[in-house]
Amino acid sequence: MKSILIAIVLALAVPACVSSTEYGKCIGIVDREDPKLDYKLSIWNTFLSVVFVETIILPIYVLATETKCPEGRMAE
Repeated sequence: MKSILIAIVLALAVPACVSSTEYGKCIGIVDREDPKLDYKLSIWNTFLSVVFVETIILPIYVLATETKCPEGRMAE
């Protein structure tokens, strides 16, 4: 029963991650930033990583793919 609850929580947590904004897709810690966009740390994705740190898989996934999200265009 415990493993079923863990699976359900993980299944609900991964889609809850923010994966894109109106300016484009979020990037991970190793991805290159677009110089034309202003990126900010995704607080929600970081929060989910901290909450689910014991699952190991979710924090690694979030850090690798969705750490920073574009918040707007850079001022010229």
